[in-house]
Amino acid sequence: MRWRRLGAPIRSPVSSTSASCAATRADRPAARRMPKVSERRLVVLDASVGVKWIKPEAGREQARALLADHREGRIRIVVPVHFLHEVVGFAVRHGGVEFGEQAWRELGNADLTIVGLDDTIAASAFDQVRLLGCSFYDALAPALAERLGATLCSADARAHARFADVTLIG
Repeated sequence: MRWRRLGAPIRSPVSSTSASCAATRADRPAARRMPKVSERRLVVLDASVGVKWIKPEAGREQARALLADHREGRIRIVVPVHFLHEVVGFAVRHGGVEFGEQAWRELGNADLTIVGLDDTIAASAFDQVRLLGCSFYDALAPALAERLGATLCSADARAHARFADVTLIG
């Protein structure tokens, strides 16, 4: 699996300074420049958006467009670790173990940045519980977005509509 944790270095599979590389930059065909992670707009997803990747319902195309933008390098998707639990759990409940395994593989191949729960995120989540009136669980994605200065994308208007920088889909 290709999970990328926040802060993990990104390595190019081919170094331009490699002694084994005979071609100069001028000899190479022009390639589309992929923005550096630091240049991409950060978008934190609530698991309600990830569920839309696999569940045919309103907002599915918007959710899939976010994933396409991430794969094309236009944005960088960051998720709290429980995002994985929720999306895979939904897949197992509604499609069986095999569907859950497929969802797990696809999430692994999506190259998402996954952030675990620590004291800083927990403290921010408690602040979001107070501000938004949602559960701690629902406060984790807004807390992460706030800590990173990122946009939150959610399909859960009840929990996240009052968050300052939220895009609601569906």
